[in-house]
Amino acid sequence: MKSFISLSSALTLTLLLPSLGLAASKSRTTSGGTEIKYSVGTTLDLQGQYYPDTLSPHVKQGFGVLNAEVASSLKAGKTFLMKARPTGHWDPANPTKSEESWVDLPEGYFQIKDSLSDSTTFTTQVGFNTFTWGVTDGFNPVDVVSARRYSDPIRSEKLGAFSLAGKLDFDGLLFEGIYIPVQRRSILPGDKSRWLPREIGGDVVKGTTTFHPPRQPEYQYAPYYEYDAALKNNFGARISSHFWGMDAAAYYFDGASSLPATGTELNGTTVAVLPRVEVNANSMIGLRPIYHRITMTGGSLTFPFWELLVRSELAITKAYRKNNASITENITEAALELEHTFSGESSSFTAIGLLTFADLQENAGQSTSTPSLARMFDRGITLGGRWQPADAFTSEMFAVFDTKATGVLYHLEGTYKLDDAWKVYGLGEMFQGKTNTPIGVYHKNNRIFAGIKVSI
Repeated sequence: MKSFISLSSALTLTLLLPSLGLAASKSRTTSGGTEIKYSVGTTLDLQGQYYPDTLSPHVKQGFGVLNAEVASSLKAGKTFLMKARPTGHWDPANPTKSEESWVDLPEGYFQIKDSLSDSTTFTTQVGFNTFTWGVTDGFNPVDVVSARRYSDPIRSEKLGAFSLAGKLDFDGLLFEGIYIPVQRRSILPGDKSRWLPREIGGDVVKGTTTFHPPRQPEYQYAPYYEYDAALKNNFGARISSHFWGMDAAAYYFDGASSLPATGTELNGTTVAVLPRVEVNANSMIGLRPIYHRITMTGGSLTFPFWELLVRSELAITKAYRKNNASITENITEAALELEHTFSGESSSFTAIGLLTFADLQENAGQSTSTPSLARMFDRGITLGGRWQPADAFTSEMFAVFDTKATGVLYHLEGTYKLDDAWKVYGLGEMFQGKTNTPIGVYHKNNRIFAGIKVSI
C-alpha cells in the first residue's frame, strides 16, 4: 500500500507541475549593450518497469520510478555562461536502500570564452561536469573520463565531478585539457539488484581452489579499495580536427577506471582436496569494489564513404597496478560503425551496423568465471536502426550478437509525441545465451518499460 501511495503521489506531481509555470526563458540587454539570457526547464519521467521472470526471493519484479531533471542556464553576451542541471531519482519499492532515491549534479559550472582573434577562442570551465569522448553509438572505448552509476548497466549514468577544463579552438583545430582533483567513485549495482549474477552458471576458480556456487546467491559489499591514488588528480587531453571531409581526434587519460574491478570473497565447506581444492560456496558472497588507475590512449575517425557514414574508435588501456588478480592488465578495444539513412516523403529509416573487438591481457590467476556484461562487446555485432514513420513517432530496434560467447540482446523501443511537452514511450529487452556468458547470465532479466515524460 505504501508503494502504491508513493507512486500515486508521484503521478499527481507529474500531472500538476506543467500548470505551475516552472519553465522560463528570458532575455534583456543591459545599458552597456550586453545581452543577458536566462532559461530554466524541468523534465519529469514517470516510468513503470516489469521483469516477467522470478529470479530470487531477494530481488523484485516490478518498479515504479520517477526521474526529474532541472536544466538552467545564464548567459551574458558571448563570454560568460553559467549552467546547472540537478537530477533526482525516486524508486520507493527498490529493495536496495542506496537505489531508492538520490539527487546528483551532473552539470553545475561556470564558463568563460575569450576571443583571442577572429579564428581563435579559448574557453575556461570550472565546476561539476561530465565528459563525453568518442563518436560511436553503444560502445565507446575512449569514453572513460567520467565515473558512472551502474544501477542499470544497460543504461549507466555518468556522475558529475568537480573539474577544471580548458579548450583552445584554433581555426578548426581543437585542443582540450581536463583536470579532476578528486574523481567520483563509480557505483556498482546494489546488493539486492537483479544485475548482480543470480544464476552464475559455472564454477568460480580462484588460484588453486574451485568454488561451486550456491543456487541462490546473496551479495554483501565490503569497503572499497583504492590503489595508486586512483581517485585523485585525474587528467586527460583531447585533440580534434576536421580536414578533407573527415573528423579525427586523439585522446589521452590518466586516472580511475570508470568500471572498477570487483574482488570476490567466497567461503564455504571443503568437499575435496585432491587433485584440487573444491569448496561448496556459502550463499553469501562478498564483493569489494577496487578503484584502480589506468592510462588510456586512443583515437577516433569519422568520414563519408559512398552513401555510408563511417565512425571508428581505437583505445589501448593499461592498468598501473598489476599485482592484484582482480585487475585486467591491458585492454585493446576497437569499434567500427556504419550508418545509412533512407528517406521518404514523410518518413526515414537509419540503418546502423556496429562491429566491436576487445583483446584482454589478464593477470595469472584472474577469475573470469563470473561474466561481466561489459564483455559482450569483445567480439560483438550490433545490427538495427531508427525508424521515424511520422513526425510524432520514432522507434529503435537493435540486436547485439556476442559472437565470442554466443548470446544475443534484443532491444525494441518506441516513443510517441503527444505535443511539444508530452511524450509516451515503451521499451522491451530480451537476453538469450548460456548462463556462464556475459549476456546469458541475465537471461531472466527480460523486461518491459512504459512511461510518460513531460518537459516544461
